[in-house]
Amino acid sequence: MSSSHSAILDALDTCPAIEDLAGRLPGSGEKCVLGGAVGSSGVAAVAALHRESPDRIFVLVAAGPTEAAGVEADVVSLLGDGAAALFPQRETLPYEAGEAHLEIGGLRVEAAEAVFSGRCRLLVTTLRALQERTPVPRELADLRLPVRVGTEPGFQALQEALEERGFERVPLVEEVGQYAVRGGILDLFSFGSPEPVRVEFWGDEIVSIRRFDILDQRSTAELDEVHVLPVDFRLEDRGGESRSRSLLELLPRDALLVSLGPAEWPEGLHRTWEHVERLHEERARAGGDPPGPGSLFLEPETARSALEAYGRLVVVEESGGDADLEAEAPPAVERDMDRLQSLLREGGATGVRTLILCDNEGQAQRMEEILGGVEAIPPGTQVAIGSLAGGFTLSRSDPPVRVLTDHEIFRRSRRLRRERRFRGAVSLERLAQLTPGEYVVHMDHG
Repeated sequence: MSSSHSAILDALDTCPAIEDLAGRLPGSGEKCVLGGAVGSSGVAAVAALHRESPDRIFVLVAAGPTEAAGVEADVVSLLGDGAAALFPQRETLPYEAGEAHLEIGGLRVEAAEAVFSGRCRLLVTTLRALQERTPVPRELADLRLPVRVGTEPGFQALQEALEERGFERVPLVEEVGQYAVRGGILDLFSFGSPEPVRVEFWGDEIVSIRRFDILDQRSTAELDEVHVLPVDFRLEDRGGESRSRSLLELLPRDALLVSLGPAEWPEGLHRTWEHVERLHEERARAGGDPPGPGSLFLEPETARSALEAYGRLVVVEESGGDADLEAEAPPAVERDMDRLQSLLREGGATGVRTLILCDNEGQAQRMEEILGGVEAIPPGTQVAIGSLAGGFTLSRSDPPVRVLTDHEIFRRSRRLRRERRFRGAVSLERLAQLTPGEYVVHMDHG
């Protein structure tokens, strides 16, 4: 079995539509439509095009938050970890009841820093997130605070820097955005880090940095350096300037906006604006003094003009457009393993390469067993580890490629892997304080 999806991108490179588009991607103010992109072939096509223009920022605009998470997962599956950054829209609209979501704010900081520092060139977001204004420091590429062994930032000065970046001081670190102090040791959990870190000082000098497990507090890795991101965009930059701006006001002019689905942007912009205006009027009638909608969102016409100033690629399932991928939905298997075997034999006989994508190694091994073992798998068929939202067939690639996903084969919902945790496990110290009858909340299931 294989975990590489380069075969999909290599196949797309041979498709006439991709060969054509790669040399004439839309420039500023231009628009192009790529048709015939069914399943995940549209996202895969964008990934293939990005391989040809790796220095250009691609902004993939999904229909909503759920779709955006799926698109990010597809891109990561195709191009690898760190290939895409997700800039989510806020959980609630302004003036609605509910606290700001820590995870959303942190993901927005991570995504902006990754893109504007040049570490990542694929940004996944939604139309509403592009319309939203948020307080953004002037120097987005300089959001990271480096913490290095052997330097002397000052024990108290580092605490003050964390406070400025929105960190909360707590007795014991358990969540992202927290820090704790014990003697000359400072624990902190930053966005962009898979685990909290323990920074040990000797006076004002950092003598060690270690990742640690929240549950048992044991060190898991020695580090020479970590980078700390702010909890949200409230932090003002060194020049003391931070104002509410939209991503559309910050992206470079040569960025390419990719609409995954029909680009009904004017309608979406107006719907959001009208909703925000209604909420503003209701809050004002209730006696409040809320900020005006224009300070929180771009007005529809302003947003439309900003969108149209960029190069735009619209990716749709319908055939036609300026270039046609001519991808097709793969034949339905419907849990019929005899049907699957027949499909694979047919593909081998006709020169069609078939990739069966499984979510993990266990499922891939099970798939190989179902097919009678590795030796019994028909020629031209490959079982690979990975996940895409939907399968597709590329009849115009050389050779033709058919992509099947195990969740579609078995008619299951796709389950996105949750590799990032913004709340760690409860420490043993906290567990020891529990008494019989107290309620606990499961991290994944509630």
